[in-house]
Amino acid sequence: MDRLTISISMLKAYKPRPRPTRGLGMRYAILISLLLTGCSTSDPIRVGDNRYMILTTSYTGLSTRAGQIQRAMDDANDFCARSGKVAQLQSDHSQGQPAVTPVTENVVFTCVTAAP
Repeated sequence: MDRLTISISMLKAYKPRPRPTRGLGMRYAILISLLLTGCSTSDPIRVGDNRYMILTTSYTGLSTRAGQIQRAMDDANDFCARSGKVAQLQSDHSQGQPAVTPVTENVVFTCVTAAP
């Protein structure tokens, strides 16, 4: 009975040490900034007569190649919509190794009249 009484009194007296919170805010800020700046997309660059190129770069390795192409084509369609047209993919080329080096996707497109 004495051991049980001692154990219960020890549990009642136990107060956990507060965990240090210093630095957690900075860790979250770094993580959020990496996720937000993990990808970048260039403005369309004219590379020929009615031919444009958009470069997308993924720095974190969290983006797929298809996702990068889709993001570039969304921007391409926004660009072509200013003149009442839609973007048509001409070619794409990828460089880099996911999770090892930044992955860059070069997308070349033209602006064409939308089919009715």
